[in-house]
Amino acid sequence: MIRVLWLVILVAVPLPSRGIRVATENPLKPITVCEILRDHKLYNGNVVAVIGRFSGTEEGSWLGDDNCELKLQTDRLTWPNLLWLEYDPSLPPLSGNLHLNMDDVRTRLAELKQRPQSRPAKAGWVIVFGRLEFPQELQTVVVAGRRRVAGYGHMGTSPSQLVVRQGDIKYLSNE
Repeated sequence: MIRVLWLVILVAVPLPSRGIRVATENPLKPITVCEILRDHKLYNGNVVAVIGRFSGTEEGSWLGDDNCELKLQTDRLTWPNLLWLEYDPSLPPLSGNLHLNMDDVRTRLAELKQRPQSRPAKAGWVIVFGRLEFPQELQTVVVAGRRRVAGYGHMGTSPSQLVVRQGDIKYLSNE
């Protein structure tokens, strides 16, 4: 399958912002990359708001967390703690219809900032609204005589992906 990579233009917004709706009833709780990877069956196929460190290159964009307690493994290979961000312009905007409890966002962000991160974030902390896709079983392949992970994104390194639209990635204040 050939994948077309779309360049996602991100716009920085402070907390709270007009891009993140503040909830009064049944707010969506922000979850972390580690929670997604730990409880992927619970979240698979659902629209979620994930808070994490953004990384992007010419090959694509990811959310990551270097400090997950649980490390996903397949055939004795350890997957990186990453969620691939798959841009789909045909999706309706997600963030405009969802509500977040901003106190929860601030609390989660403060907790995450306390933890050491070995990978530099090119754009800082973000909340991404997207539909989680996680395979039934994680796969590996043999390439040039070596076994490697076969997931989502560039070189198949991510065990999961969030399907997003351009406006559903929100920068958080780095203060």
